[in-house]
Amino acid sequence: MNNQYENLAIDRLYETVWGEGIHFGTYLSGSETIEEAAQTTRTRMMAATDIRKTGLVLEVGSGHGVSARHLVQSFEGRVVATNYAANHDAIARDNTRREKLEHRISHGLADFHSLPFYDNLFDLYWCQESFVHATDKPRVMTEAFRVLAPGGTIVFSDQTTNRHECTAEERERITGRHGAPDLCDADDFAGLLRTAGFRVVSVQDWSAHMTSHFERLVDRIQTRWDSLSASIDAPVLHSNYENWRTAADYARRGRMGWHCFVARKPC
Repeated sequence: MNNQYENLAIDRLYETVWGEGIHFGTYLSGSETIEEAAQTTRTRMMAATDIRKTGLVLEVGSGHGVSARHLVQSFEGRVVATNYAANHDAIARDNTRREKLEHRISHGLADFHSLPFYDNLFDLYWCQESFVHATDKPRVMTEAFRVLAPGGTIVFSDQTTNRHECTAEERERITGRHGAPDLCDADDFAGLLRTAGFRVVSVQDWSAHMTSHFERLVDRIQTRWDSLSASIDAPVLHSNYENWRTAADYARRGRMGWHCFVARKPC
């Protein structure tokens, strides 16, 4: 299977099983759907920031643009939503046009290791579950610091790994899944922020929701197995199913966690 075809199959699988946003969810009552829990996460992240009523937001790793559309409903500014993958950028653009939000959201391709923006430009830098894939995390943090205006805020949520509790085989499996050579726990991410020049405002531990989230993914893929098999090749379906089962197990045993970080660039 060529990479382009496999990536399209993975996109179909994630959108069908995980939902359009492909982000982790917070399950406050325990009865939420995956989509409802993901929406709660976006609301909680927005509440954790201090963005003014108007402002300019940079979202990296925007995916299909779900969070960008949520953001412009929560304040009166504008969002620049960026993606590394061209197919995600195209889908996000279509979604923005469909909802007639072109005057509030602009889209573009960008690598968060080297952002194509001026210094001191944005009031808020937003990212969900993307830093874990960065191959040079200090560079990503430095770039975030550079493009934020003095007093600007960075908020991001991401998977964390308790690597000292993992076996060598578990660490290898996680890094292979991420496509990045390192594994960060919450202290590592906070340290990267401070080294880049940020003042850490808060670190929220949302790890308790990880098991619930991956268990729901496993249940949904099981429930929809027959229909998914009709449109997604068996290797893609089986490998992702096993990855989500493994992730649920790692989260249950404290190998994997999930945290939300808020930090500020000094004035």
